[in-house]
Amino acid sequence: MAINWHRLNRVLHRDIGYLAAGMTLLYALSGILLNHIHDWNSNYRIERASGVIELPPLSGEVDAPFVDEVLRRTGEGRRPRGTFRPDPRTLQIFLDERVLTVDLETGEVDGEVARERFLLRAMNALHLNQAGAGWMWFSDIYAAALCLMAVTGLFVLRGKQGIKGRGAWLTAAGVLLPLVLAWLLLGRGR
Repeated sequence: MAINWHRLNRVLHRDIGYLAAGMTLLYALSGILLNHIHDWNSNYRIERASGVIELPPLSGEVDAPFVDEVLRRTGEGRRPRGTFRPDPRTLQIFLDERVLTVDLETGEVDGEVARERFLLRAMNALHLNQAGAGWMWFSDIYAAALCLMAVTGLFVLRGKQGIKGRGAWLTAAGVLLPLVLAWLLLGRGR
């Protein structure tokens, strides 16, 4: 019995495509999110609140009793994890889930809480290979499946619509376009 290579190629392309569809969508979405992380933080939702308090008298350096009194006046009952003075006018107080920024001259207090976007952060971590060795092997197998799907895809159609006609031009464009862009954007082969 002779093997019908064209039929086998189509079956492989179809079945690998079905297996890879979910991962491809996950990688594509998280790739877009990571490309625009400077526009929108997909890992955390930042919530801010502001207010003004009357500050306790400050004599010289900021010490633990001063910080404790600021926290009492803002309604925070928790102990700080630490403090930082980025400049003489500003005090940052780090709590478990948030940061309070205090203007030592005006008493203005800005609170900032970072809440995790669990699903999106998990997708980004997978995309960046931050899930350990098991995930690395899984993504290597997925990448190999994508390579196989790309190669079998070249031979799905026959004739002038396939790799011997229109497909050849589109395949060449798909290879050359990223290479030309990389050459232009990365400094023309320094």
